[in-house]
Amino acid sequence: MKTKRKYIFPVAFIGILFFINTSFGQIYRPVKINFSQKNNLIISNKIILNKVENNPFISLSLILEGEYIDSSLKQIQYWDGKKWNHLKKDPVFSGPNRLVGNVYLNNETEAVQISVSLKNSVKNLRGRVDLYYPMNSDFLKKKNQTTKLSQKDTENPNLSCSCPRPNTISRSTWCPNNNCPPDATPVPTNVKFLIVHHTATSNNQSDWAAVVRAIWNYHVNSNGWDDIGYNFLVDPNGNIYDGRPDDTKGAHFSGHNSETSGISFLGTYTTTAPSSASIGAFENLAAWKACQKNIDVLAIKYHSSSGLNLHTISGHRDGGNTTCPGDMLYNQLENIRTAISNYSCYTLGINLQNIQDIKVYPNPSNTIFYIKAKKDIEKIILYDFSGKILDVFRENKINLQKYSKGLYLIKVFDIDNNSAVLKIIKK
Repeated sequence: MKTKRKYIFPVAFIGILFFINTSFGQIYRPVKINFSQKNNLIISNKIILNKVENNPFISLSLILEGEYIDSSLKQIQYWDGKKWNHLKKDPVFSGPNRLVGNVYLNNETEAVQISVSLKNSVKNLRGRVDLYYPMNSDFLKKKNQTTKLSQKDTENPNLSCSCPRPNTISRSTWCPNNNCPPDATPVPTNVKFLIVHHTATSNNQSDWAAVVRAIWNYHVNSNGWDDIGYNFLVDPNGNIYDGRPDDTKGAHFSGHNSETSGISFLGTYTTTAPSSASIGAFENLAAWKACQKNIDVLAIKYHSSSGLNLHTISGHRDGGNTTCPGDMLYNQLENIRTAISNYSCYTLGINLQNIQDIKVYPNPSNTIFYIKAKKDIEKIILYDFSGKILDVFRENKINLQKYSKGLYLIKVFDIDNNSAVLKIIKK
């Protein structure tokens, strides 16, 4: 994890608005808070929230500092105009003299107050809330017509691996007005472990790109990191979002981030099970990454940064004092490892360049694909996206009439038993 930026608390009075990126993008507003104290109960002043159109929710981050405040904490609550609600301490960002928490408020919320119950009095108490309005993703896209719809599927750089790289939603798509800049000086790392997280945020959202923007803001503006902490994020619909650049060191594994890739499920999975779509997307992503990096997904190996022996696919809690990624997700990791180990693409070990000058056309196609090579074709094996064998063809064409639209893999053998793997798309 990189050293956090030193944050200077805003010195302006309450009531002055701090709007950043207000032209048509997200709004970030840090607000210093004052407290009244009676015994060991601390109540903040009322913080007025802005009514913002075209906005799905308000992300509120609380940052409190004081001597030994962490060990003195009983509970944190917030008043949303209707009732007092529990605000969970974030164990990743909190420390002995610092408490941090994050919650998403309804966009109709007009004001909020913070209540902190302590076991003992705390000296030098100060705090702020960071208010972030991520804006509706469709609204941002309309305002910036140059945004890409998604990152194109890229070729796997490891030629001994046939697992395709899943399509991912690029930063320019989940942050279409480019107000979520990446780390300017990313640190490369040789990935040997895949670390599973959950974001511990709301499970009931419809605009998941807005949630990714809110997490970026929480990590960068509230915690002072150089970028979003994870390398990839997965939403309940099975969409994968790019975080920190692939094969660069993130900020997600309790300060032991070398040789890891951080993959986080959007939502909270303490008592709620992750969706099958998100599990499937994670398996596809992990199969590609493990195949690319020659990672044995069933192995336990020594992780030099943490000094621990870890599963190559581990949960955050395996390397830190946290319950992340939640019991309902963590308890599925063994099945996930087994499922990935059974992916045909993960175990094929194909050299993509064995057959020279091979072509497939038309591609995409509605039904029929033709394969041309210098030597006669002996057979063609058809795989689905996960690497499961679907069919075998004995001529230089394949017929996908009975298969649904989507991405497939074909392994082509010529008469000398040379082979190649190609991607085809049925439209």
